[in-house]
Amino acid sequence: MATEPSAGTLTDAPPAAAADDGRVGILLVDDFPENLIALRAVLEPLGQRLLSTESGEQALRVLLREDVAVILLDVRMAGMDGLETARIIRSRPRTRHIPIIFLTAEASDVSDISLAYATGAVDYVVKPFAPDVLRAKVSVFVELSRERAERVRQSRARAQAEAVAATVRKLQIVSDAALAHLELDELLAEILERAATLFDADTGGVLLYDEDDQALSLRASYGEPLLGDGDRIGFGEGPLGRLASECRPEMLTAAELGRLDGSSSRAIDSLLVVPLLGAGRLFGLLYLGARRERQFVAEDLELLALAAERVALAIDHAQRTPRELALTAGRSRPNALA
Repeated sequence: MATEPSAGTLTDAPPAAAADDGRVGILLVDDFPENLIALRAVLEPLGQRLLSTESGEQALRVLLREDVAVILLDVRMAGMDGLETARIIRSRPRTRHIPIIFLTAEASDVSDISLAYATGAVDYVVKPFAPDVLRAKVSVFVELSRERAERVRQSRARAQAEAVAATVRKLQIVSDAALAHLELDELLAEILERAATLFDADTGGVLLYDEDDQALSLRASYGEPLLGDGDRIGFGEGPLGRLASECRPEMLTAAELGRLDGSSSRAIDSLLVVPLLGAGRLFGLLYLGARRERQFVAEDLELLALAAERVALAIDHAQRTPRELALTAGRSRPNALA
């Protein structure tokens, strides 16, 4: 079996990818190299990652960078002894759960054993030990560590699946099939109200882009609008016009919002702005604003940008329907000269 790096190498190297090969770490701590060699010989048949250190200080440094399933710790070491090392391990949130098996070359009385258990030991082994017994004890903690890691993995997988499902539900709420029958103004008002409710926004608006005038105008608003109904923003002008020209989402800060007109801009501390893109064209912008108590985060911008794709398709459908109906009516009208 390949030999693991020494403790000195471990402290200078990046953390070993134990999870990649399915093995777990076993930390061996003894100030006599020959004892470490003997421990490795006993535990190598388990097929795990054996990490050897010759002092409590080295062990603590290794634990800053390595995940281990169990620690075999010599009680009587020069400098920092095993009991002090164990107390420090137990004081750290990252390592306090790791089981510790104390090793000693001396038969101890009841008070010493009690002190070891009080310090956090799960077992106390007197040298010389029976190899099969020690190997069996360590293997129990190896399996417990694997089971714990699997439970954590499953928990994270469930959390990720639930987050994805929640995202899909939010997207469906913002623009579902029930909106397809609404006319444009009703559609924009309903979408904006749903989006503001989902994101707990204090204000919001939809600006539609007029290709002929090269300008954006407010078509729907929620709460106290940042812009007046008659205000128009030139394409590429100001923070909103710039985002429209760049066709990209952004979260604007309070300082950037100071460049907008409207009294409520001073009360809004963050603004999510996403372009409404669909069918190869820009339909406009959707924005949501929040005061200091709420403030948006990057995940809010990502989700709103996803919703904006659906909103753009709904706007495209609402704008096409009147034109298509007019064309259909024109084709069906009898020819007066016939």
